[in-house]
Amino acid sequence: MLDALNFVATSALAIAAVIVAFRANEIAGRSVRVEADKLVLEWAQRCLHCLSNASSLRLIGDGQIEDDEFREQRRSLRAQLFALKEEGALFFHKGQGEVLEPALAALDAITKCMDGRRFEPPKPDDYEAVRKAQNLEIRNQTRAFIQSVQARVGNEWLTD
Repeated sequence: MLDALNFVATSALAIAAVIVAFRANEIAGRSVRVEADKLVLEWAQRCLHCLSNASSLRLIGDGQIEDDEFREQRRSLRAQLFALKEEGALFFHKGQGEVLEPALAALDAITKCMDGRRFEPPKPDDYEAVRKAQNLEIRNQTRAFIQSVQARVGNEWLTD
């Protein structure tokens, strides 16, 4: 009889250990996902800072910035966008062929928008004709970037 009780107790403990181990493994998996999402969000914050600066630079009016300073800031922002896009490839799988994931495509579009042939220093009365449309393009691509990052980052840890 003592052997039977011993067997039942040992079996119950073994089952409890399996359940605890399963839950611990599940928690560890979620922890890894949260850490990965944290890295994506930190990268996205750096991207959004750069995109915000690009939009602000495009809104600067004539006479508010010297042409050389404008070009230097544009080159610096563009270089940052190139680097951030390459860093983003660590988080987002590259698409088939030349197709980029939406977050990377948005960064690529804004980088192209900021080309020196299009993204020129402000001139008198060019807001409606040039700068407004370029700023709208930057803002639309920024929204697309945000949506893509939000789709990539999990929120299951918020709902449990």
